[in-house]
Amino acid sequence: MSVDPAVELPFFYGSISRSDAEQNLKLAGMADGLFLLRQCLRSLGGYVLSMVWNLEFHHYTIEKQLNGTYCIAGGKPHCGPGELCEYYSKDPDGLVCLLKKPCLRPAEMPIKTGVFDKMRENMLREYVRQTWNLEGEAMEQAIISQAPQLEKLIATTAHEKMPWYHGKINRQEGERRLYSGVQPDGKFLGALHKMDTHRHPEVLKSENEKLVKEEMMREAEIMHQLSNPFIVRMLGLCNAENLMLVMEMAAAGPLNKFLSTKK
Repeated sequence: MSVDPAVELPFFYGSISRSDAEQNLKLAGMADGLFLLRQCLRSLGGYVLSMVWNLEFHHYTIEKQLNGTYCIAGGKPHCGPGELCEYYSKDPDGLVCLLKKPCLRPAEMPIKTGVFDKMRENMLREYVRQTWNLEGEAMEQAIISQAPQLEKLIATTAHEKMPWYHGKINRQEGERRLYSGVQPDGKFLGALHKMDTHRHPEVLKSENEKLVKEEMMREAEIMHQLSNPFIVRMLGLCNAENLMLVMEMAAAGPLNKFLSTKK
């Protein structure tokens, strides 16, 4: 298993969202050139450089190249994310300003790993190994060169490998399984759910399927960033043939039914 070259960097936060990155930069003072590094959630092996200039946030995607180097689109390649940040601390070379001050991760804050990160990497390597019979450096290059196709494969099948995935079951069966036996707080399962235009008002906002999907993806991104004990968390999203959400189990059931019993 390859080791992430950014884990030794004190300003690397791992798999955090854009809003979390901006919040950390706010807490660090919003000085010009303040920056941090985070894992890119959309590019295999890539990162995002988040920085401040003139009290505004700027985010630059760092992509991993076929030869193992890293670069910002249109920029010079570097042998690692640390070297890349060092370079931009001396020459802005297209950035809004120099990288002047790293936003250091608090000592008590561990690098955040994504829910599917480890499984995702294992699945990628196993798929390439079995499909193309590749190992070592050849495998790594195949993963980078075929990243979009492999990412789509993982996005549409990863949930099927999880122990909480129960396949095609209806809502009633899902609730029956959840309520059977011991019910620890936060218990949940995942099931295949087709977005029904007759049941989901948000789908009726537009008759254009593409616009509806984009709007729902934006809503899902907002939901993913919410973290409050009084809000049901979205644990993941599967963009397969049908859009599927993995939500935290609400032990008391749907809110409208719960409220109807408290009148």
